[in-house]
Amino acid sequence: MTTPNNVPVSTANLPRNAVRLAERATAAGWTVSTEPAAERITVRLAAHVISGRNTASVELACHWAPGHSGAYRWSHAEETRDGRPVPIRSAWSEVGDLLSRYAPALVDADKESAGLTHHGRSAAQWSADATAQHQAAARHADEVRQIHHRLQQEQAAGEAWANAALESVTALAGRADEAEKAARFLAEGAEEAGSGQARRAFALSEDTRTLAEVCEKAARQARNAALDAEAEAQCAPYVAAQLAADEAEEAAWRSEHPDGSAEEFALSVIQAYEVPARRFAEWWEENRQVGMTYLQGWDAFRPGGNPRAELGAYGALEKDTNRAVYALGAAAAALLRAGGDQSEQERALKLEEESRRGEALYAPGAWRRSGEGHQVAVRVWSALVGRGWDAWLSLDVLQDFAVLDRWAAAGAIEEAREVRRLLLIDHALRERQARTAAVREQLKAESVARHQAGEEVYQAARQAGQDEESANWARWDFLARRDAEEHGRAEDGRGRFGRGDEVWVQPAADEDGALRYAGRVVAYRGKGRFRVSGPVGLVAREVAGDRLSPAEADEAEQDRARQASEDARRREERAARQAEEQERRRRAQAEADAALARRLARRRAAAGTAAPVDEHGQWSPVHAVPRSVGELWAAAAEGGWRMTCRTGTGGRMLVVRISGTTGAGRWVFELIWLPERGQYAVKKQHGAARWADGRSGPRGGRIRPTVRDVLAVIAQETEEGAAAPLGKLVGGPGRPEAPASAQA
Repeated sequence: MTTPNNVPVSTANLPRNAVRLAERATAAGWTVSTEPAAERITVRLAAHVISGRNTASVELACHWAPGHSGAYRWSHAEETRDGRPVPIRSAWSEVGDLLSRYAPALVDADKESAGLTHHGRSAAQWSADATAQHQAAARHADEVRQIHHRLQQEQAAGEAWANAALESVTALAGRADEAEKAARFLAEGAEEAGSGQARRAFALSEDTRTLAEVCEKAARQARNAALDAEAEAQCAPYVAAQLAADEAEEAAWRSEHPDGSAEEFALSVIQAYEVPARRFAEWWEENRQVGMTYLQGWDAFRPGGNPRAELGAYGALEKDTNRAVYALGAAAAALLRAGGDQSEQERALKLEEESRRGEALYAPGAWRRSGEGHQVAVRVWSALVGRGWDAWLSLDVLQDFAVLDRWAAAGAIEEAREVRRLLLIDHALRERQARTAAVREQLKAESVARHQAGEEVYQAARQAGQDEESANWARWDFLARRDAEEHGRAEDGRGRFGRGDEVWVQPAADEDGALRYAGRVVAYRGKGRFRVSGPVGLVAREVAGDRLSPAEADEAEQDRARQASEDARRREERAARQAEEQERRRRAQAEADAALARRLARRRAAAGTAAPVDEHGQWSPVHAVPRSVGELWAAAAEGGWRMTCRTGTGGRMLVVRISGTTGAGRWVFELIWLPERGQYAVKKQHGAARWADGRSGPRGGRIRPTVRDVLAVIAQETEEGAAAPLGKLVGGPGRPEAPASAQA
């Protein structure tokens, strides 16, 4: 037996099935080699196979190991592809199936070297592939032309949104046409390739595939451009209506609270948490502009956050979409009933029932669970599509449009048009959220970079021998200068500014050559002296400018005094809040330390003891007491729970009762062990419990407790304040007598 390269293969001392495998693989075109050894026999099969548009090197290593009798038996098989292991089933029966699966993909080395094939395929096969790639390019180019034609029609009809997409789609149509023409030329060249030109046909096919990808990308971009433009045109008035409603709500609140602050508005109307509301109020005092509403300020206060009007529109959109789907379902049911097709009557009945149920959920005064309206809409849409739960809205907008077009053609024109409009709004809102998320990620990255740059300055200052305070001031000064440069508002302080405007002082050298600090300043009546915070001790500096009149100077000083007073008040409030938080943490830590001390004391007191016997019970076990009883006693004694034991029915039943009170309420557990195969076994079905959290079984009644359940509950410390009493300890089989001190 020889390999395809006429190299003889030794089959001496091989198991019979190994010989058959080697012969079959050699006949199929595999390169076979053997590695006989005392501890293992290996037969290796190697070949090149077609993998996608290229080839891969595959190797199968089949192993036989000696059995108890000394004869070699099948062990397992291993497969590697391009040097990487591939998981396979290693049973002997799987090896033959594996060879059969690889048989059509084996590459003939002689044909490859002669140029009759390339990567395992002939010139005719690569030519057919090039033709298929050209057909795909033609389909995509035709799709771009159709989108371009539709946009031209929309533009002629007066739709302004078409102008936004028409220019880009026009360029995409020209690009797709050129790529399609080039793909046709290459495909014709591949068809002319002879039988010995497989490599040339492959190169032409690869170029054709690249052009098809260009056309596919152009079609995708054209679809997205047309879809985004139309969706934004539908979304803008929807969001504007929500914004008008929000502004009306703010106006009503302001009329009811004429002296209401920004923090109160954020807490009551926006329903923000306390900390964001307080920070918004601080931002409002520093950054508000003339004519700015609280809502506009809230959106500006949260850079990278979705505007409140968009969030409100998204919440209202779900209700509108659900109701539109119900209306379409009812119209579709009427169409199916009018069609007279008996096979569609059941579908019509389902659409009618679900649509009626959905509309009832949104009736005035109706109550519905969270998400119930959405669930009904899913069932209606699934009946409209004719598929299962995977056919819900917004998974693929274009597929949804195809469904709507079918029902519009059937007669439900207005209903389908309304659902389509809402789907476009949903798509535009998702795109807006994606853009906002990108801005948020960019701001986060800039903040991280800013922090890292400041940290580098701090570390450099520390390495230069500066103390921590000086290093912190160096970092603060560097970040302030960097912020001034990034904002691009480097002013020298001599310009005219509106009252309260923020300006930036340009870094400049003083007479002694030291750099003047670049910081944020506040203008007073557009002229005069500007207060600049210095890097050392926040020393006030002045920038030369027009002189203030005495009245203006007094007004500026009063403003500064008011600001200083406000800053002092905020510092005091912040210090009070910090002190309160520290006190709360101190009390919580003290309570935790006291609880730990109580548990440790109870653990020491219960060490070497056993659970007490019920006052009116007996203790005469006939088998060894289970270890779980000791675990329950250790946990109960440490946590302050009360636990008693007793036996019944002549010692054949062991009963443990555990009780305690926690913050959730009163807990009582009763666990029962019965004899089974010479030992006690807990019987869950005989146990009983009083659960403080009110849990119950799936069919009502009480859940039967297990040992694990009880241990999980008694991990909490009881609020009874006293450890479980030791009581009178009685010994038994497998239960040693307690020490005399404990019994006393």
